[in-house]
Amino acid sequence: MKHLFTLLALITLMLVHGGASAQRVSNAATAGVAAIAAGISLAITADHIRDQLELEATNHILNSYPEKECFELELLEWSATKDVLSSNVRIRPFAVAELDKNTLEVNKREVLLTILSDGWVNDFGVDVTKVSYVMLDVEAWDHLFTAFLRMVAPPLVGGKGLVLSADSVPIYIEMDARDYDEYKDDPQTLVVVSKEDQMVRTKRYRPARTAEGRDQFTAIGNCRLQKEGLYSNYNDVVLPIRSMGSNQYFVSDYSENFDIVLTDDSFGLFLKREGSLVKLKKSTANEIHKFLHGR
Repeated sequence: MKHLFTLLALITLMLVHGGASAQRVSNAATAGVAAIAAGISLAITADHIRDQLELEATNHILNSYPEKECFELELLEWSATKDVLSSNVRIRPFAVAELDKNTLEVNKREVLLTILSDGWVNDFGVDVTKVSYVMLDVEAWDHLFTAFLRMVAPPLVGGKGLVLSADSVPIYIEMDARDYDEYKDDPQTLVVVSKEDQMVRTKRYRPARTAEGRDQFTAIGNCRLQKEGLYSNYNDVVLPIRSMGSNQYFVSDYSENFDIVLTDDSFGLFLKREGSLVKLKKSTANEIHKFLHGR
């Protein structure tokens, strides 16, 4: 409707003015109509791209997973990754729910990572030759998530790595002055070093104790990622994580598909086939995590 009002205003100006002035207004009107048409075209193209990605994801499941006789597919998040300079590589995650044919109850949850290589979109829409897929169920995701946590968890006193698994994530509490003498040499103490405003800051964390009425461990399914660390669903810190700047990278080889990368407070994945880094937003990682764990 806004476009219609603009067009009517331009036509009115043409009728009111004459001569050279009318010609100038006519040129402006023509340009305005072209701009309006281009805006509508862009809107349709964006919807078309979404629809085409969903169709191609559906086709992939039908071709590659014939055992799935009843399923639901939905785009989990469109803006799933942070922009990386000079790269158009993206990940679009689709939630896939396998349903019971009779009751339509969810039997299994998976996430289909749609990996879009450089040049994946052109004037005709999506170039399917630039699209690949990775399917993750809850076990595969938890394995990836746990590997990420092992990499980003700060070291224990003495430099050893923290031992954790998907079913057993140790819960830590930030130390205060009263804890320092008791825990300063404890081998299970975590040391977090960060740089803020050109100043190096150090925080220490100790394990939670049952005597304090706290659990000592929790399952990874009960947690979510925040900037400062891993939090429980009750908004309590479970495990602090390293802090990295936008030009700092912490890398771990994970599989034939991915390297795991911590940078710029994001869940980074280096896609080996594409040779490109994508920065999965922590909010997207949480949406994937929440969906797969049925929360």
